[in-house]
Order: sequence, then C-alpha cells, then structure tokens
Amino acid sequence: AIEPGAAIPDAVLLDDDALVHMNWTVAAKSKGLNLAAFRSPKEFLAAVERLPKDTPVYIDSDLGDGIKGEDIAKDLHAQGFADLYLATGHSPESLPPLPWIKKVLGKEPPWT
Repeated sequence: AIEPGAAIPDAVLLDDDALVHMNWTVAAKSKGLNLAAFRSPKEFLAAVERLPKDTPVYIDSDLGDGIKGEDIAKDLHAQGFADLYLATGHSPESLPPLPWIKKVLGKEPPWT
C-alpha cells in the first residue's frame, strides 16, 4: 500500500504471485528503487489516486478471478497514466493489439 505521506514509488507492480513480488522487490532494492508492490487489483486501485500519472506501472496479465491486467491498464490509461507495461509470461505475439500498453515484458524485473 502507499500510505499518505509515504515516499512516492519509483515504480509499481501489480501481480498475484508471491515469488514475482520477492524477485522484483530484491531487484528494486539492489538498484536503490522504491517499488510499491500489490497482489490484488482491489488493493492497487485503492492506492492509485496517490500515484503520479508518470509512475511506471507493471501489471501481470492474469490476476486471478478472471481479472485481466490489460483491462486494468486500459482503465489507468483513460485516467491519464501513460507508462504502462504488461509483465506476463505470455508472448507479445499471443496478445491482441494493446495500444495503451507501452511494452509487453516477461516476468523478470526490468532492472536486472
């Protein structure tokens, strides 16, 4: 969560996988970055109003309960967020065109 008065994160991760959280958190710390990591869309959406619109947001495609990261990213884009990435195990070729996504990445943290 992003508490009021807390440091603004350098990046945000939304993924329901504990191992992904651990890898990304360790990688961010090793680079001196403040990563805000969320496991559930509900938890993330409760904090999104405190995020600057230029914050890089990395979202998993499959968030459980049939929730797609692509859909959350589309909503964020409509709110003015532009630095949106899909961090997924799916290949970019297997996905439909997602013009609101800057890039489709794998599950590895972008700072490694």
